[in-house]
Amino acid sequence: MIGRMPSHTITFHLDVPRERVFDYIADIRNEADWSKDITSVKLVGDGPIGQGTEFDTVYRGFGAMLLIHTEFRRPEHLVIDGDGPRIAMHFVMDLAMDGDGTTVTMTVDMSLRGAWRALEPVLKLGMPREMAKRPRQFAAVID
Repeated sequence: MIGRMPSHTITFHLDVPRERVFDYIADIRNEADWSKDITSVKLVGDGPIGQGTEFDTVYRGFGAMLLIHTEFRRPEHLVIDGDGPRIAMHFVMDLAMDGDGTTVTMTVDMSLRGAWRALEPVLKLGMPREMAKRPRQFAAVID
């Protein structure tokens, strides 16, 4: 846990091979396909996506955040750490084969900074609702 707020975890099934799920989510540029909250995302550098890959992002309400792949074990485990002036984020995704599909377990831990900490109760209440949308959102865009 990176801050005072509890982690939020969700587990769900997608009828997609885990390599495809991993590659789609690891490329943060795809987030614009399913999230209305990301307003800008750019890959830093020009190498392949992997351990140490960075993305410059801007999120509605939270502003700029640098996201870094701090653990990258394709196709079963991904950790992304985010750092910005208003928020810090730690995202963990584990993928397990499940028949022809994938069981996805995602955990998100966020901490607001400075004056933004006053909004932590709102974030704490809203995060489970946001995470509950992920199965439907991903099923609609990952093929």
